Amino acid sequence: MTQKFYVKNSSDEYEEVKAFKKEDIDQIVGDSKWFTERLERERGKFADYDELKSKAEKLEAASSEYESKIADLSEQQKGYDAKIKEAVARADKIEAISKYNLSDELAEFVTGDTKEEMLKRAEKLSKNTSSGVAISKKEVGEPDETPFHKMRRELLGDSDD
Repeated sequence: MTQKFYVKNSSDEYEEVKAFKKEDIDQIVGDSKWFTERLERERGKFADYDELKSKAEKLEAASSEYESKIADLSEQQKGYDAKIKEAVARADKIEAISKYNLSDELAEFVTGDTKEEMLKRAEKLSKNTSSGVAISKKEVGEPDETPFHKMRRELLGDSDD
C-alpha cells in the first residue's frame, strides 16, 4: 500500500510529492559508502567506552581508599604531635627542676607553657627555699622516684631496672 503525501506550494495549492518507503531509504543509506564509513568512525570513537568506564571506577575507588587512609594517618599524626609536645614539656620541666636542684615536692609548682617560663619559676622557687630542697615527707626505705624516672616509665612503659 503506497501512501500519498502532499505539500503546500507557493500558490497555496497542494501538490503530490514522491514518498519513499522504509525499504527504499534503507537501500539508499546502506548503499552510501560515505555514510557507512562515517557511521563506523563514530562507533569507533566509543569502542573502548566500557573499558575506560571500568578503569575510571577502579581509580575512583582507589582514590577514595587513599583519601580515607590519609585522613586516618593525619589523625594519628595529631595524636603523636600531642604526645611529643607533652614529652618535650616534661623534659623541659625536668631540666628546670634539675638545674635548680628542686625536690620532687616542689616539682608541681614548676609550670609554664615554655621552657623559659618553667626555668623562671624553678629559679624563683629555689631562691625561696633553703638551698632549693624542701623537707622530704617520704618515709625511710621508700625508693626515690625522680620526674625523669616517672617520665621514662610512662613513655617507655618499663620499670626502673
